[in-house]
Amino acid sequence: MRIAVQNSWPNLEYSAEREFIARLKLACLNLDWTCIEVVTSDDILNAKADCVLVTHEYSPKLTEIPTIGLLWSPPDFYQEDPLRIRAILSYDGYLAGSNSVRDYLEDLLFSTRKNSPVSDWDFL
Repeated sequence: MRIAVQNSWPNLEYSAEREFIARLKLACLNLDWTCIEVVTSDDILNAKADCVLVTHEYSPKLTEIPTIGLLWSPPDFYQEDPLRIRAILSYDGYLAGSNSVRDYLEDLLFSTRKNSPVSDWDFL
């Protein structure tokens, strides 16, 4: 398995996203999977990944490669922001960090008639 994980904050020295990426790389190494940190669409294409994990709802899907949004922030952070909502709707699937995120996604996807999978377990 080849996973591309998008660093939405590449110039930020310390962030939860950077910590997650470091831990994901170790987990993938233990599974004998390849995990490539990416920033741009060119990086994603060059990674030749099976899927892309997006670490922040600011970043939309950038390529045709299946893209999964990691949504662990509370919906209050993004539910009124049209740019973030547009990015969220661009994903092919979702790993939700809580019931409130799942509820928000269920309502959002229903209202837009988008049928995309959402994890039924908490991804943190």
